[in-house]
Amino acid sequence: MPHFIAAPEVASCYALIRCETATDSQRLERALNRNGVGSRRWYGGGLRRHSYLSGLEHEPLTVTERLADRLVGLPTAPDLSANEIMLIADTLNAAIGREARD
Repeated sequence: MPHFIAAPEVASCYALIRCETATDSQRLERALNRNGVGSRRWYGGGLRRHSYLSGLEHEPLTVTERLADRLVGLPTAPDLSANEIMLIADTLNAAIGREARD
């Protein structure tokens, strides 16, 4: 089941959903996109996948890679309207409810 992450777990300017799998996060992103709600992979593919760092030696980054594919960032802004917040919440509820039944 997806997990909502916000303050006090992280800074108050973050709103994240940690999905169970990368496939779940892709499904959630598609649902948000269909409803005009912006989202992003919070850490992209992780530092190791950035072209500047990709060729460097490193220790295994299994936790980083697992989280990078599962964290979805949600819109956060002080000027989000009540209607926009409800659209985000309704979209999440519909997408997560669908995941729970799948």
